[in-house]
Amino acid sequence: MEAALQADTRAVIGEGPLWDKEKECLYWVDILGSQLHMFTPADGINRSVKFKSFVTALALYSKEELVMTMKDGFYLYHLQEDTLTKMKRPKDMRDGIRFNDAKCDPSGRLWAGTTSMEGKEEEASLYRLNTDGSLVKIKDQVSTSNGLDWDRNRNLMYYIDTPTQEIVCYTYDPETGDVSNPKTVYRFPKSDGSPDGMTIDQSGMLWVALFGGGRAVQIDPFQHKEIASIDVPAKYVTCCAFGGKELKTLYITTATEKMTEAERLEQPHAGGLFSIELETGGWEPVPFAGIV
Repeated sequence: MEAALQADTRAVIGEGPLWDKEKECLYWVDILGSQLHMFTPADGINRSVKFKSFVTALALYSKEELVMTMKDGFYLYHLQEDTLTKMKRPKDMRDGIRFNDAKCDPSGRLWAGTTSMEGKEEEASLYRLNTDGSLVKIKDQVSTSNGLDWDRNRNLMYYIDTPTQEIVCYTYDPETGDVSNPKTVYRFPKSDGSPDGMTIDQSGMLWVALFGGGRAVQIDPFQHKEIASIDVPAKYVTCCAFGGKELKTLYITTATEKMTEAERLEQPHAGGLFSIELETGGWEPVPFAGIV
């Protein structure tokens, strides 16, 4: 299987694809390019908004508002009014650390992790923004907080801290948001690249972007094995998410940040948005359920 190009944007670090069913639009970001992208499959047009700080991940909130993690915290962005409002900043946030991947759990809490901008390990964290506005640190000594998603049928949460090369599964309590009993369900060989963003399909299988591997792969977390692979014509694959009218389109983001000049010539569409149609679809994204 091979993904097809949808938007040729040459993003520095394309990330955070998020489907808006009502608008039939895919939101995604360029972290180091400080941009929010909006791709509409109906006309193939990709629009963008530039910010003064990194935009790292997104969550739906209202018809015209998104919750965004930016370099140092959580913000509310109004699409029509083009206004940005600061919501919350971790008390322990410091220079050299920035937010990275984020996603809402099935109950509408927003989970977001950080990473060291200097490549230092075990200096980042994973946080949970609760619906009452409280911000809780769930995990510390993280290196690069990345993909996460939830199995709604089995009450499980999956999480990737990239340098570990592992997908870790937690027991998830939908009432409290608490997680427990961590166990590794898959470990990627370094020759595959680094596990980055992740999504889950309706059968409970995981789709993981391989940074440096030029692929997105389907992992069976119960059999602990790779069961499918999608080739992407860009080496640095960053994230994937389901969208489209039936949620059977897997959108895949890519990056140009680490590319050599030779790689840029060989992969002219790197940094673009790609997609592929799959038989088994994903879940509709859950909006942030808190009061801003």
